[in-house]
Amino acid sequence: MSKFQFKDRSLTLNIAGHEFALDASASSFYTEIRAVGQSCVDKAAELKDKPATIEMLNETTQFILEAIDGILGAGASDKIFETRTKDMFDAIDVLGYIIEEAQALNKARIDERVAKYSPNRAQRRGGKK
Repeated sequence: MSKFQFKDRSLTLNIAGHEFALDASASSFYTEIRAVGQSCVDKAAELKDKPATIEMLNETTQFILEAIDGILGAGASDKIFETRTKDMFDAIDVLGYIIEEAQALNKARIDERVAKYSPNRAQRRGGKK
């Protein structure tokens, strides 16, 4: 008798020597990403006309670190930056890395399914020329 097994859909990221696993195909992941994206838009609009200050830089950095924690789990940003100064640009790079890796994994999964279930041209024509 054949047996069906669900595939492991987790994405394991190694960031600054720490491993974080997440289900990048779960709707909750994309809900969190969408919320982070909207929050970024809102934050940018809020800060648009304010002069750049150390406080604004720190506030923005904290905002991005909280977004990382929202995606990877509470305390993730503290682990990632445990040996570094929490810097806005590094935090942006980490957040971008998470999103890019999740998108790449999901694209590969979709491409795999499309290739598996889409016959090639010869198969569609029944092997005829």
